[in-house]
Amino acid sequence: MNSMFRRAAAVVLAGIMGGALLTGCGSTKIDGSKTVMTVNDEAVRLGVASFYTKYQQAQIYKYYSQMLGSSGIFDTSIADSSDPSVDTYGESMKKTALEDVEKMVVMAQHADEFGVKLTDEEKKAIDQAAQDYIDKNQEEIRGKIGADKEDIVRLLELQTIQSKMMDPLVKDVDTKVTQEESQQSKVTYVAVDTADAASGASSTKEAAESTPEGPDEKAQKNADAVLKAVLAEADPAAADLDAIAKKVDSSLSAVEGHYTTSDTADGSVDSAVVDAVKDLKEGTVVDHVITGSNGKTLYVARFDLKDDETYTATKKESIVRSRKQDEFDKVTDGWLKDAKIKVDQKVWKTVTLSDKDPVTLKDPESGAAGAQTAAEGSLNGSSNSAAEAVSEASSTPAA
Repeated sequence: MNSMFRRAAAVVLAGIMGGALLTGCGSTKIDGSKTVMTVNDEAVRLGVASFYTKYQQAQIYKYYSQMLGSSGIFDTSIADSSDPSVDTYGESMKKTALEDVEKMVVMAQHADEFGVKLTDEEKKAIDQAAQDYIDKNQEEIRGKIGADKEDIVRLLELQTIQSKMMDPLVKDVDTKVTQEESQQSKVTYVAVDTADAASGASSTKEAAESTPEGPDEKAQKNADAVLKAVLAEADPAAADLDAIAKKVDSSLSAVEGHYTTSDTADGSVDSAVVDAVKDLKEGTVVDHVITGSNGKTLYVARFDLKDDETYTATKKESIVRSRKQDEFDKVTDGWLKDAKIKVDQKVWKTVTLSDKDPVTLKDPESGAAGAQTAAEGSLNGSSNSAAEAVSEASSTPAA
């Protein structure tokens, strides 16, 4: 869940810059002028951390409402929480948000060492974005969040500096990736589940109790029929496995899967399928129905390519991104570990994340999507700075 929270944090800029409106019920006010923590003797106002946290809440509410048809999450208990001080997802998100702000402040304190500064253009765009927030959101909701213009300006400064720190911190990372590390093999397969597995049980325990020890008779019959039809094709290497599968049973479909040739566990393809195709020539269909590693799912599979060049190139980019992110985290986590941080828990407790008293996001009809894309790109390690996302997004007229 924390990964979702952190992704939401990456688009905090987007909603403001796109002219998004915040809404909320209740009359609870937060005094954002109070100091919520000190980081190496630098005081951080509650309004900065509160806005960052509340905006994440709004983003996640939006996601849950649109994708899942439900927005209730923050009062939900976390099963098997590794942190005894965190019982709900709301508390988990608060903890993560505060850690993010701490790290941003520490990075800003090290910015001069790497020649990272805000340009006049960036400062102007940030100021305009903060003013947009004040102008477009009612006083009641601003009080509920506890952030004034000063807080918004500071948060945007921190996020902009954070995005600009990526390049200098990772400039020495090795960007050479060998073919062995990255080569992606491709298979196309049809997965045939037992009736119980395909319909989906309400719980893992129920699935284990209700699903037969092995494939059921219908699954075996369908898998045999698909394999027979594929092998009967004049050119099995070019056969449309998806169309063939659907002729056998409309619920079946073919899937293209990839895995790292030198590390077959690195990928989403069942290990039983990988084992079955490892010695085949390209374009060859496995001559028998494969029983999956779970002992229940059946597969009809074709080994397509030993080296799918497109996916191999993508894998190389992914490896480089991962190396850069690892280096970035190593350096910044080190700074954070060495920093002297003191949190005023009494002040921080005034910020709550609850389904009973939420802050939600109401987007204008245009502008937000483009701004979100720009902000996501800048905060996920591209060369564009967060301020460039600010500049692009803040040019969108208010709805």
